[in-house]
Amino acid sequence: MIPRVLKRSRPYSSSNTKLLDLPRDILVDIVLRLPLKSVSSIRCASKRLNNIVNKIFVAQYTRRLHNTLPTGEVPQLMLLARSHEGIKTVTKTFHPLQYHGGNTLNMKEHGNGSEIIVSQKCTYEVGCVFGNLICFKDVSYGGPSFLLNPLMGEVLRLPASKVPIPASIRCRRELFDWLAMGFDDTTGTHKILRVCGNSQYKNYLVAQVLVLGTDSWREIHAVPPCNLSHKNASACGDMHWVIDKQSRTRVRGESNIVSFDFKKEEFYWTSHPKLRSQFSDLNLVNLKGRLAILDAWLHNHGLFIEIWVLKNYEVKEWVREYCTETKFVFPCFTGSFGEWEHGIFFKDAISRGFQNRSCAMFLDLRGSSVQVELVKCPITLMQNWTIISYTESLISLKHYGNLVEAEACDEYRKQLGFSEKLWLID
Repeated sequence: MIPRVLKRSRPYSSSNTKLLDLPRDILVDIVLRLPLKSVSSIRCASKRLNNIVNKIFVAQYTRRLHNTLPTGEVPQLMLLARSHEGIKTVTKTFHPLQYHGGNTLNMKEHGNGSEIIVSQKCTYEVGCVFGNLICFKDVSYGGPSFLLNPLMGEVLRLPASKVPIPASIRCRRELFDWLAMGFDDTTGTHKILRVCGNSQYKNYLVAQVLVLGTDSWREIHAVPPCNLSHKNASACGDMHWVIDKQSRTRVRGESNIVSFDFKKEEFYWTSHPKLRSQFSDLNLVNLKGRLAILDAWLHNHGLFIEIWVLKNYEVKEWVREYCTETKFVFPCFTGSFGEWEHGIFFKDAISRGFQNRSCAMFLDLRGSSVQVELVKCPITLMQNWTIISYTESLISLKHYGNLVEAEACDEYRKQLGFSEKLWLID
């Protein structure tokens, strides 16, 4: 009988079996290659992994997401609806959307909805969107503002910004506010830019920067060359605005785009190709990690659309990547505008021939030709609604201040299945 040879098992070695024994740099590199959903899950595995994600991963991922080429994260869509809760309050409702093409826009089945009830003393509108953070500001000059993280259910009030008003300006309605948010990869900090004033009044413009997590705004020396607009896009680490013809004429500029560098805290003109349409028909968007211009004009009883993409940011090399003609006639574009998984959408287009308040237009850029679809709001009879485009991120507002506590939802809201979180904002 041949004796049976037993293999001696190797002694247990934690260095060969435990992921956490790897050097921190290697762990961070591994985590950076994972999808965000997996990263969110491993935070619960150990305190060390949670610290790596919170202190190192978020900063490095944000730097890669906003300052370099595409990271592979798919743009997400969020429904923002406005309705009157009562005589003195207004409700803003948020819910994730999904769109896979065609003329159907659906509510995400397992998405977490949220609501904010605000006083009618303030008229909050979306000031800017950065990753998964939505910045709301009262439309009045110097009004309050707050940040919303709908994915993590967080609301953070921003410090008040006080700028003295010159005696020559008698009416506050003649002044404007613009907000933008970006990431400074040299300091690893998130910054919010506020520009206020009106260049038509002796070039009175003031620019301030708030480093997220601090309690005061800091005035900077740089100011934009003219009034900004609410048509903006964040790309390549900077914020960019489309400038109207009147503002551009005042400074004798050739470009329609003003940009802001969050690292240098400076404004500059961004050159672009010759465009055919006017300010009302120009829009900027972050398309697959690059700055893009949508240029649209009337042509042969229809609308002709060109999309220019900034291929090389250093030398400002633009390439016309898409062009199409659609039967839908839009004299001008207003409202929200952004990227979805396979193209571009815009909402609240001023149009002819249909009820535009209940529709949005989606451009599908897959394939050899551009497909244009009109889609309706997934909520019946909803009139005052818009769409927000965002990217998933692990940025948490709890690291930057005291959050506004969420209120308990009543049974009626729970039965509707629409609200998971509810906040009251004065």
